[in-house]
Amino acid sequence: MLLYIYVTTITFTLISSSNYFALGINCPSKCTCRWEVDGLIVDCSHRGLLKYPPLEEGLPVERLDLSSNLFQEFPNNYAGINTLIHLDLSNNDIQEVAGDALIGYESLRVLDLSNNSIQNWDDINPNVAFQSAENLQKLSLAGNQLERFSSGSDGTPLLMNDMLAELDLSNCGITQVGNVLSGMPSLQKLNLSGNNIKTLTLLLSKSLRALDVSNCSLSVLTSSLSENLPSLEVLNLSWNPGLSLGNNKLGDIFVCETLRQLDVSFCNLDYVDLGGMPNLVVALLKGNTLRSISATMFSNNTELELLDLSRNAIRQIDPIAFTSLRRLIELDLSYNEIFRIDRNQFRNNDALVNINLSRNIFNQFSRFISNSLRTVNLSGCEILDIDPTAFTGFKTLINLDLSNNLISEFPENMRSETLKKLDLSMCRLTIIRNTTFHGFPELASLKLSGNRFTNPFRPEYFRSNTFLSQIWLSDNTWRCDCHDPTFMAFYDFLTIKPQKLKDKSNVKCFSPTAYYLKSWEAACMSVWYPAQNEKAAQKVWVVMVILLIIVGCILMASSCFRNLVRSQMKRRDRREQEENEAELAEIQRINRRLLAQDAQQNAPTGLESMLPTYEDALLMPKLDRGSKSMMDLSSTRKPVSRIRRDIESGRGRIDEEETVLDHHRYRSEELLSNRDKERTAHIGTFRRTGRIEHNPSGSRRFSIEDLRFPAAHLKSQNLQSAERIGNFQSYENSPYSKRRPKPPEISVFKRASIRDSVEFLTDSEYNSKPGSPFAQRRPQIEGATDVSASSTSLSVSSRGLFKGRVPADKSFLTVEEHFARDEVDNKSGSINSSSSDFQVMRSSDVDLASIPSDSNSSSRDEPVVVVHTPIRESKF
Repeated sequence: MLLYIYVTTITFTLISSSNYFALGINCPSKCTCRWEVDGLIVDCSHRGLLKYPPLEEGLPVERLDLSSNLFQEFPNNYAGINTLIHLDLSNNDIQEVAGDALIGYESLRVLDLSNNSIQNWDDINPNVAFQSAENLQKLSLAGNQLERFSSGSDGTPLLMNDMLAELDLSNCGITQVGNVLSGMPSLQKLNLSGNNIKTLTLLLSKSLRALDVSNCSLSVLTSSLSENLPSLEVLNLSWNPGLSLGNNKLGDIFVCETLRQLDVSFCNLDYVDLGGMPNLVVALLKGNTLRSISATMFSNNTELELLDLSRNAIRQIDPIAFTSLRRLIELDLSYNEIFRIDRNQFRNNDALVNINLSRNIFNQFSRFISNSLRTVNLSGCEILDIDPTAFTGFKTLINLDLSNNLISEFPENMRSETLKKLDLSMCRLTIIRNTTFHGFPELASLKLSGNRFTNPFRPEYFRSNTFLSQIWLSDNTWRCDCHDPTFMAFYDFLTIKPQKLKDKSNVKCFSPTAYYLKSWEAACMSVWYPAQNEKAAQKVWVVMVILLIIVGCILMASSCFRNLVRSQMKRRDRREQEENEAELAEIQRINRRLLAQDAQQNAPTGLESMLPTYEDALLMPKLDRGSKSMMDLSSTRKPVSRIRRDIESGRGRIDEEETVLDHHRYRSEELLSNRDKERTAHIGTFRRTGRIEHNPSGSRRFSIEDLRFPAAHLKSQNLQSAERIGNFQSYENSPYSKRRPKPPEISVFKRASIRDSVEFLTDSEYNSKPGSPFAQRRPQIEGATDVSASSTSLSVSSRGLFKGRVPADKSFLTVEEHFARDEVDNKSGSINSSSSDFQVMRSSDVDLASIPSDSNSSSRDEPVVVVHTPIRESKF
């Protein structure tokens, strides 16, 4: 249960905080913001600020409190706030208000400039500045030294505002009051209290309803005041010790027929005549020196509802003094010297509900008749006895207060069918009987504290009080006899649920000595309920064990929850890894399938034809010397040194052409061996085509960060480019197929001779590998010219390595036959460069002097350089 309450409280706090912070209010520093109804209140008071705090634009501020700071000028940075209604600038050091200071405060209704350093009316421009605030209704200039409240010599109104309804000029040191209210046609309440004003004859206003001139120096009120203020309803004249309301006998009585509330408290009045105020509803006359109440004092005030005559010196009251007050509801006669009230004093006051007669000097509470009284206060009246018939005159009495009196015994058989609250505290009662409260069936609250009760009461004394629910018994001299069954029964009666004893903690034992100042529970619980202490201890242990179990369960649940979350995270990671691996395998499968579909039947595989791109070819390092050609692989060729010697000895053109061929080698044996290693190297799944690095040996390799295949989500946009590079199927897209290299830069795969074929040079076991792709390739020739069938034989070389017939269709020729036919066509001059796969260059076009010396080179009889230009398209 405790845990549930704790969790609920925290949740509610977090929700409240989230609701507050969800508003997104940027409250100024050193200020507090809070919402009231639909408006925002910004409180920057008592912060010692010198500069006005900035407010966020668009903040719906309704009330801005800047009081008790050190501001010296009127603020102008809040003029644009359309929602500002209340501006409090009190208790600052503002000395002046410019004429245009209130421009822009269109919604301002309340402006408080009290207790500032304004020394003169001219410093605040009252007839100009306050006209800009069109909706201003309340203005406070209290506490400023204005000295006067009158118009200038030219008759111009001192303060002008058409909507101003309330003006506070209290404690402003004003000594003169003139006709200054003409500039405020809507003024309804004026406060001039605390000023040294002696007369109000020049105060004129048709709209003024409330006037406060308390604590001034007024001495006499004349009828001219009511004539100048025809709408006056509330007049506060309290704390004017020299005031006189006039005497009807002398004919100078104050008359104001519109007045409904009059306060002349603490004015040292010894005579009051309210006959000139017939519509008076509230009359506050406390704190004066009235000694008696005559029959004519309130004879004309038939509308009076509240009359306060407390704290006077009244001793005598005329029996018919309140007869004319038929609407009187509340009467206060406390703190007077009344010792007797006539039995029929309030018989005719049928609306009287509450009467306060406390702190008088009644010796006896006797009977007086009232048909409407509900609350009677007779506390502190030094009452000794109570008349047994005192309650018979109250037909509707509900609350009776007889506390702080000298009553030693409450009479028996007193009856009241309506009494609910009875206060007999702080009296001298020592005993009650079974018939003491028997006549109060509606009694619900009984106060008996502060008396002299010693022995407990029997529960049977309250048998007829079925509604009794509140009892006070503290501050009595109780004797705690724990073995007395009456004491135990009375305790059970008071504490059984619902508990009736309201001051249980203050009910103490005074005897015996062992229980002095101990509560009833501490004194007698071990005697009344000996097993209850053990049960209480057991309950404590049970509660502790339950709490430990709850804490353990919470810790276990939190641990299980953490483990569950951790296992779910592991499963999620494993599932993601499996999905990634499956996706990777699928990408590999798709790539292999695409490679297999796009590859032609006789085309080399991607590993065999993986050539660099044009950009990578440009980045490849240039060789310092010519590399060995593929013909250097044969063992019958002459070294370069022998070729040079043969040339010097004049062997002829054949050795010279062979020397040129060997001089322009493009690929060395080392490069071809590195290419074989690259074909058989493992290509990772995530490698992609990219920049190709070259090691010093001349072989090419992929960089580490280059990936061959794209990811699944990138496959659609770069798979074509990746396949065009990684799955090279033909020479069409190669940069070497679209440009004619110079003779010294002829590629190894673009040179051949009629004696040695490509397959023979690149594969030593060519005869044992009939399935080699190079053996089955047939170059496709578009638009080739037909060759006459009459050319049946061709002598290729002086050694007679190739002799035979050249067919007309080049697509059915072997590589060697194709090479031979090209040479024949070239000799005959009928071959077309666009329809031939090879181009023939003579050794006469090559400078043999540039060929370096090489001992491994072999001589040729008729060297011929053939450049192969593939035209077959590859599919990607």
